[in-house]
Amino acid sequence: THCRGHGECTYFTFYTDTHKCYRKTGKDNKSPRGEAVSGPRACTNGTQPGPARNCDIPGTVCLQNSTIDSEGHVTVGGLPVCDDSWDLKDGSVVCRELGYTGVMKVTIKSHYGATSTSFSMDDVNCSGNEMSLALCPHTKASNCNGGEAAGVVCDTRNVTSVPQNCKEKDKICLLPGMADRGNVFVGGRPICDDGWDVSDALVLCKQLGFKTGKATKESKFGPVPRDFLMTDVQCRSEGKSIQNCRKTEQNSCGMEEGAGVICMGDILDDTPAGSDAGKLVKLVGVIAFVGAILAVSGMLWWRRGLIKTIFQREVIIRSTADSGLLNFDHL
Repeated sequence: THCRGHGECTYFTFYTDTHKCYRKTGKDNKSPRGEAVSGPRACTNGTQPGPARNCDIPGTVCLQNSTIDSEGHVTVGGLPVCDDSWDLKDGSVVCRELGYTGVMKVTIKSHYGATSTSFSMDDVNCSGNEMSLALCPHTKASNCNGGEAAGVVCDTRNVTSVPQNCKEKDKICLLPGMADRGNVFVGGRPICDDGWDVSDALVLCKQLGFKTGKATKESKFGPVPRDFLMTDVQCRSEGKSIQNCRKTEQNSCGMEEGAGVICMGDILDDTPAGSDAGKLVKLVGVIAFVGAILAVSGMLWWRRGLIKTIFQREVIIRSTADSGLLNFDHL
């Protein structure tokens, strides 16, 4: 499930007999089994792939009472979920279970209209990392009425895709695909923007070879997957590596909380003299110097006649003046 929340997933397969959805990789996006329904990571027309769900089957999570597929009251087995303690963590689990990349917002008080007074769940208390709503702590008994149904508005956008070469251990990439700016990924996983500031951005940009940089927050360059590597990063501006900065690994960050940078300054300015890049810079400088000399020499050769005439006139004028033939006292 939640194929779009995982960079390695290229398509999904849903089995109507077991009501289970699996992430798949590769180019073969079809299953030979008749009860299987497969689809791509994202539809080209912007709609959400997925089979029709029989919402009355026990345990089946659906969104109902809305004309938009990606939002509505949350039901389990056809019965609504009560909104007591309902929050974004609960909503994010529901949206991921349904194959969306995340949750935009949650609703309470039967936002989409009055519902049944029989509820499937109450006091739901997800941590946000569960794979299905059924795994979240909750109670079966409820004291709710038809005006207390919980709902969600799921996020239908695609998250940033992580190239395979960016998944190498400790490899730093700025995505999507810009050399000097983007959301920060380390080893293929994003960094949460909690505590992210200019000191952190400065360390990372210098690590990539730039002079300086500034921090961006709130997934400025597009939504990111939720498998964050670190959060609460605290670097000193003189630090050498983002991996060595103080940080925490536990987080509850969402796809709109990706840390990013905009790096500035010539990427070759601080290249060590002994490196291949440093030698290249020196070579370019020598070539430019020689080219300038040749250009000046060529210009002098091309205008040699004019230069000779000017020189001869200068000699004649000086010789005449020295002989006293020129006298400007009467002027």
